[in-house]
Amino acid sequence: MEGTAILRLLNRGKGPKGERYILTQPNMYARGILFGKMKYELGDHSFVRCPELGLTADIEFKTKGYFSGTYNAIGGQIKNEHTGEVLYELSGLWSGEMVIKDVKVKVSQVSQMCLSNGFRRGRRIFFSTLLRRSQHLP
Repeated sequence: MEGTAILRLLNRGKGPKGERYILTQPNMYARGILFGKMKYELGDHSFVRCPELGLTADIEFKTKGYFSGTYNAIGGQIKNEHTGEVLYELSGLWSGEMVIKDVKVKVSQVSQMCLSNGFRRGRRIFFSTLLRRSQHLP
């Protein structure tokens, strides 16, 4: 999928325009067209940039290998845009449990985005962790 999306969080950040997140979309693949169960899968990289916070995220949507691997796996890094320093590492499943690890202090925060807990709870944990950590930037 091509193009970019802009997400504005009006209740975050300074000023009336809030925080702006510029996102690129990963590619989508259809697996199992000829045989087996057909499944859609996200692949390649997605970049998320917040100019107000000075943060950039490179998120890799990993595709399942022919014989091994899992569906819906992600990995990535959140960096300080100005210094290029890696602040956090992301891993897990975008449809299940994601882990964000603070590289400096080696602490992990688990975000469960399962249907039982609801998407909103996982999003709240992720954004509150990200905002809490971004307040410690120089």
